[in-house]
Amino acid sequence: MAGEDEQKEVGKSYTLDDVKNHNAEKDTWFVVHGKVYDVSQYAKKHPGGVEIMNENAGKDVSDQFEEFFHSQDARTTLKTMEIGVLEGSTEEDWKKLDEAGSGDSGDGSGVFDVSSSTPYSYSRGILSIEYPDEMVLINSTITR
Repeated sequence: MAGEDEQKEVGKSYTLDDVKNHNAEKDTWFVVHGKVYDVSQYAKKHPGGVEIMNENAGKDVSDQFEEFFHSQDARTTLKTMEIGVLEGSTEEDWKKLDEAGSGDSGDGSGVFDVSSSTPYSYSRGILSIEYPDEMVLINSTITR
């Protein structure tokens, strides 16, 4: 595999083609907001499952990352796997990871209006709330 021979150098600049070479279960990289992450060791621990990590391997997943609720803890964990930056990305791109996602107060907590008629499911520590135009995933416990 082409990606296995490439040396991983923290702080290095990578092209999207470089990242695309790391799209296997045991060699999983992706881009979030202009930074490149090697999530190979973490993929099996991801609360959403290893399948979603494998499905997005070798891609820029910035939109997908923000589409689903990720707490400050999740963002901090992601930062520990940073290995470099995407060629052509800017500091403005990089700051987006620190900007909390929808419903996030910045401390990892969020308040969502869920009535008894709102469809939701809870599995493996993930609360999925279905709103008419979106689905929100929360890595949390359910309180009523």
